[in-house]
Amino acid sequence: MNAKQELRNELINISKEVSEILWAAIGNKNKIFKLNPEYTPKELEEFIENLNFEYDNGYGGQELYGIIAFNDNTWFDRYEYDGSESWDYHKFPTFENSLKEISDEYNYL
Repeated sequence: MNAKQELRNELINISKEVSEILWAAIGNKNKIFKLNPEYTPKELEEFIENLNFEYDNGYGGQELYGIIAFNDNTWFDRYEYDGSESWDYHKFPTFENSLKEISDEYNYL
């Protein structure tokens, strides 16, 4: 898997404005990349270009770690399960959504 292409695909899919990125590559790269909140479009492109390398996203240990924060307080982080890794999208729960989930699950309210 190419780390640069994977990140680009995820950013296109979510189509939200990035506020900050911290990406750490381990394995044979042992590099840490950080994009500060006041980045320019050129800095974002340079940051993404640093990720132009292949890694094994199949069976084995996690090779890449990272957090991508968005301006709407949602975020991606790296997810690994059974040797396969990818990005996992998160958002803070809201009271209304939590109440609806409880209501739907237990047929309350």
